[in-house]
Amino acid sequence: MTQGLIALGITAACFVAVMLLFRFLGKPQALGSSAGLNPCAGSPNCVCSTDARPAHHVEPWHSPHDPEQTAARLAVLVRDMPHARVTLHEPAGGYVRAEFRSVVFRFIDDVEFLCQAAGGGKGTVIQVRSASRAGHSDLGVNRRRVRMLREAWEASLGGEKP
Repeated sequence: MTQGLIALGITAACFVAVMLLFRFLGKPQALGSSAGLNPCAGSPNCVCSTDARPAHHVEPWHSPHDPEQTAARLAVLVRDMPHARVTLHEPAGGYVRAEFRSVVFRFIDDVEFLCQAAGGGKGTVIQVRSASRAGHSDLGVNRRRVRMLREAWEASLGGEKP
């Protein structure tokens, strides 16, 4: 009985130590800014609309609004999502950065949006990047998140066409 409790205590302590390690991982690396989004690193836990490699590429989004308005609307959209937090919003640069935290292990994924005026002055092109801070593979989580965010974005536009 005592050995079982000791083993259970050691297991719980190891679990807590691992959780704390992942929770307090350092700041995100290779994030972009209003100057541009960085391509993904070599690991398969990142997708980016400005990365030409098929394993990492996602299509950019579109908006009928100007870049500043689009960035403001994206910030509101992300703030309303569960487990998400907007960490930087530069309206003049059309840039939004957010963190999404997983429910169980509290892993953090960084999501960025860069809103740029579309050619011909018609609306905005939204460049997007989503990447995990920890680990090598994300089992497709970031690609699914970008797809879900895009669907929410398109639904928020209602009948407006980009």
